[in-house]
Amino acid sequence: MTEPLQRVGAIGSPYSRKMRAVLRYRRIPFHWVGHGSSAHQKLPPPPLPLMPVLHFPTATGTEATSDSTFQIRRLETDFKGRRVIPSDPVVAFFDFLIEDYADEWVTKVMFHYRWAVPGNAANAKRASPTEGSRPATAVGWTMCWRGRAARCSSADDAPLPR
Repeated sequence: MTEPLQRVGAIGSPYSRKMRAVLRYRRIPFHWVGHGSSAHQKLPPPPLPLMPVLHFPTATGTEATSDSTFQIRRLETDFKGRRVIPSDPVVAFFDFLIEDYADEWVTKVMFHYRWAVPGNAANAKRASPTEGSRPATAVGWTMCWRGRAARCSSADDAPLPR
């Protein structure tokens, strides 16, 4: 493939950063398209509105895919060279198990520390609303997180961002 892959993502998304790391490690050329940007609006939508979105070239244009686990598996079959999935089936199973656990549960810890620590929350309130093209405010982001904090934080009495 000669054209770089188009990858729609957001800097604050752990899944977007995971795919960026995989693409860099595999040395697969890609172009980062900001979520909500004008370039993003021109690309076909994925079947599920989740980030990151990776666009694979096809004979008729591009195919939009979401879910980093399946994107990684597709990259393994479409691109030769450095691999991220072990060739031994037993080790590959544990690789998948650890990846699935990290995708589903480690992000809870990440979001807790992003919003529960005052310095981190102040930084996230400055950075998150400026990402993409949709206007948002720090207060809006904080209020959005407040509704989820009890479900996503590591403790019931975790401090909420102010």
